[in-house]
Amino acid sequence: MSGTFPASPAPARVELRSLQPALVSLGHSLRRQSRTLNAQRWALRLVFAPMTQAQFAPIYAFAIAQRGQYDTFSYQLLSRVWPLRGAGGGSPTVNNQAGSPEELQTGSRNVVTAGWPTSTNVLLAGDLVQYAGHTKIYMVTATVTSGGGGAATITQEPALVAGPTHGAALTIGPNVVFNCALAADLQSAEITPRGGSLALYRYEVELVEAY
Repeated sequence: MSGTFPASPAPARVELRSLQPALVSLGHSLRRQSRTLNAQRWALRLVFAPMTQAQFAPIYAFAIAQRGQYDTFSYQLLSRVWPLRGAGGGSPTVNNQAGSPEELQTGSRNVVTAGWPTSTNVLLAGDLVQYAGHTKIYMVTATVTSGGGGAATITQEPALVAGPTHGAALTIGPNVVFNCALAADLQSAEITPRGGSLALYRYEVELVEAY
């Protein structure tokens, strides 16, 4: 891990991508067969508006310091890029007590939680969630409504890559932090000289989730 991707200037455009590979085949009868690999990875494409050298140089230097795809770093979406849709609130934690029916194992798409405000739509489809001690980020796929005691079950994609511990805190919405690497070893910028010593720098970069 080599730090946090520079927050300023913010990208003019962000593409959020999800890769979930599946094996699909067609027989001679054209009957379709499919099988999931139960794998998923996020990717972020950041496109910056034309920048001055003072704005561009720290971003480019950070990218060069990653030594291509070698190192990893953190990146956090701006709240206006992917705001929380649900009400959130409370101090939610994982409630997977060992030996109980709610005990979580790798591969589960349902996570039992507690500590939410009561009787509230705390999360909505499309909200992002992250569990303490894990770098993987998940997306909520259905409305999450808390009960009278503040408990709620999250339905998510992908399936858990590792079961979170009982009592682990949840991070939700734009507060989640992506653990990333550069998607390519080659990093290039377009430089447009202007009058005097000024120039404009155009840059875009793709980040891939690394967990």
